[in-house]
Amino acid sequence: MRDEIAAAGKFRHPLLNREDDRLQVITVAELFDYDGKPGKRLDLPMARTDAVKSAAAKGDEDRQAALDL
Repeated sequence: MRDEIAAAGKFRHPLLNREDDRLQVITVAELFDYDGKPGKRLDLPMARTDAVKSAAAKGDEDRQAALDL
């Protein structure tokens, strides 16, 4: 697994200026709380703001005219 992680390379986050491995290895058992230990979380970079595009808001003026009939 270490060889696979090394082969996948690194990822540099454009906003955080942080470099992480492209792959992470975590077992299913590590995800859950057991023996009083909290579950492990994946170390994920925050979402990029330029990756999501919002649609322009559309008013309902055209619908209002149909209701007045």
